[in-house]
Amino acid sequence: STSAGHTLNAHLSACVAPLLELANGGGEASGESELAAAAAEAVGAVALSVQEEGLHILVSEINHGLEDPARRRATAELLLLFVSKTSVGYQDKISALLDSVITLLCDDDLETLQALWNAMQALAGAIPKEDHANYVRPVKQAVSTARETARRKAENAVVDAAAPAPRHPVVPGLCLPKALSPLLPIYLAGVLQGTSAEMREIAAEGLGELVAATSADALRPFVVQITGPLIRIIGDRFPSSVKAAILVTLGLLIEKAGVGLKPFVPQLQTTFLKCLTDPEGAVRTCAAENLSELSRMSVRVDQLANDLVTSSKSAEPQLRDGYLAALRGLLLVSGERVSPAVMESVGDELRSMLSGAASEEAA
Repeated sequence: STSAGHTLNAHLSACVAPLLELANGGGEASGESELAAAAAEAVGAVALSVQEEGLHILVSEINHGLEDPARRRATAELLLLFVSKTSVGYQDKISALLDSVITLLCDDDLETLQALWNAMQALAGAIPKEDHANYVRPVKQAVSTARETARRKAENAVVDAAAPAPRHPVVPGLCLPKALSPLLPIYLAGVLQGTSAEMREIAAEGLGELVAATSADALRPFVVQITGPLIRIIGDRFPSSVKAAILVTLGLLIEKAGVGLKPFVPQLQTTFLKCLTDPEGAVRTCAAENLSELSRMSVRVDQLANDLVTSSKSAEPQLRDGYLAALRGLLLVSGERVSPAVMESVGDELRSMLSGAASEEAA
């Protein structure tokens, strides 16, 4: 193939597909394994001989191969080889190739899943750091498609097993070791360096979807890497829509990471309390819910309960509901940890507020 030159392009469609199908075989029999290895070597040589004018044909063959389960693993391995070793510029193809790979991360075969993840890692690693934010939208769309596939599979499994569907079905390819490492830099660049508020909002939403799509074990090594930047940026002067997206993602982190977030509890508590004063109701509601769940890990629930009831008394009427919602949530999930004295004090304050509100209505 190295001597075929420009004539190779005319034969790509004819030779790549059958070679990939052979390479994907490789049964336990030594003959089958040797044939598969030879086919993989041959199709790799063909791919690396493709020049710029034939790139669109090769990419089309790769996309078709990924769509076909009979060629998928070998195609993912070929894509990894091509991205790692080609001298042809393929930057303008990365977005489409990432989409093709990420959307298939629910494949049932573990070897295929690993091959797809390896290809995704290579593609994401080929993106210059300064361009990461430009890939937020296509990556987010691809992850959403993979999550939808996972949701449908979970629903089908529920029908078969008569068990309740999980709230956030996971994407198997995003539960592998180091699963999130290729995509996190893209989303974090969008959150921290996005050129518009909309970009930051989309990136924050994408991070939340990534958290929802992975397992607690796979998420654990990345908790600090995700949480720190979100806490940092929510304090900046961005629109409420950006803050709401960040709060949703932080809520998912609290739900899935659990005690892994314990070092961040003081910062998160302060962050959520500040968000209870936001003019946008969606921000206040989300902050109240997060504060309630965070109280499970707080070592100062008495202080938090007192702060919430005191703040609710002095808050403007439109802000009061947020403090009371957070207090209600705290009492529901952590009430057994509130001391009797504080519980009595909180009750007295709430009765006093009710009495005052009734007097104002009567007047």
